[in-house]
Amino acid sequence: MQELNIYPERFQSFYQMSSQCFYKILALVRVDLKKKSTNWREPVSPEERLLITLRYFATGCSFKARSFYFLKGHSTIHEIVHHTAQVIWKKLQPVYMPKPTQ
Repeated sequence: MQELNIYPERFQSFYQMSSQCFYKILALVRVDLKKKSTNWREPVSPEERLLITLRYFATGCSFKARSFYFLKGHSTIHEIVHHTAQVIWKKLQPVYMPKPTQ
């Protein structure tokens, strides 16, 4: 991500949004995406959780493909995408998305 921040047009191309938009979304969801550290491992950061999910949304690639790219287990990617999507919906739906109707 740090390398992509140097080149905003690459960030835009890779994640299908500007870095400013990314940080605006991150500010809204960071607290709900933050996990506690344990003695055994450091948690995946809120930034990386959001990046993983946004890349999944942008490409639709499988969780297994995402796991190779982000160097995380495929079940970890699955959990991150599902949890982050729920947080995004919970935080952004009332402000930006109307409730779905039949």
